Amino acid sequence: MAANRTHTASAEWSKLEAEVRELDNILAVKWRKLSRLRWIREGDAPSKFFFSILKARRTQEEITTLVRDDGTRLEDNDNILEELKQYYQELYRQPLVSEEDEELRRHILKLMHKRISEAHNAYLIEEPNEEEIEKVIRNLKLRRRRESMA
Repeated sequence: MAANRTHTASAEWSKLEAEVRELDNILAVKWRKLSRLRWIREGDAPSKFFFSILKARRTQEEITTLVRDDGTRLEDNDNILEELKQYYQELYRQPLVSEEDEELRRHILKLMHKRISEAHNAYLIEEPNEEEIEKVIRNLKLRRRRESMA
């Protein structure tokens, strides 16, 4: 009989825990909806609510401590700023492509077969003369006549 009571109490306890979790979820959803409504109502207006949200975001994005490669911790804003400045200066001072990569690129280009000879390339990039332009115009006129007759 005592075991039966323990089992019943345990079942009731589990049921109560499930109800508490469900009510907690309902309450969380309600608070989320209320906060969204408040943001819609007051969000972009220069109110105390707006500035408190803005301040919270700024503190989350702020760098308060920076650890160097050697393990030194920087906590002063001026030191952090100087370290960041040096890091990016060094980063952009380095070439984007190493000399080895550039040599490899040149070697591969030499191995590739040229599809157009130098003579063909010179012919393709030179400007057309008047005779060539007149020939193209005559051919266009002939083509239009043929198309209109068909």
